[in-house]
Amino acid sequence: MEGDEVRHSRVESNGIWMHVAEQGDRDGPAVLLIHGFPELWFSWRHQMSGLARNGYRAIAPDMRGYGDTDAPSDPQSYTVFHLVGDLIGLLDHLQVAKVNISFWFSLSRTLVSNLYGMNVIFICGYIFITFLALFA
Repeated sequence: MEGDEVRHSRVESNGIWMHVAEQGDRDGPAVLLIHGFPELWFSWRHQMSGLARNGYRAIAPDMRGYGDTDAPSDPQSYTVFHLVGDLIGLLDHLQVAKVNISFWFSLSRTLVSNLYGMNVIFICGYIFITFLALFA
């Protein structure tokens, strides 16, 4: 079954290569899981499994400078605008028109609030997604 396995890929987005982990039905409602400092996509593995079991498409990238995503050497390459551009490029590449977003730390909330033009249909924090993954 497609939703059982975590799929890994590298996507070119906003001038860098991003590692992204996905789990669940590719045609299901998308949930973008944004990690904070100093985490990786792996931090969301339990939530991804729960979301996939419930028909969602869980998308968890390694953010710029983390894990298997490129880490530009220039500190000026880590502005909120760069990080938001990375996410928009990732969602465009994955052909995601509508997205639910879950985040962990305050920087992620800042990123979410700057996703201009994206059709963000639901924003929730870590606790709700964890509850869904564990008890659904």
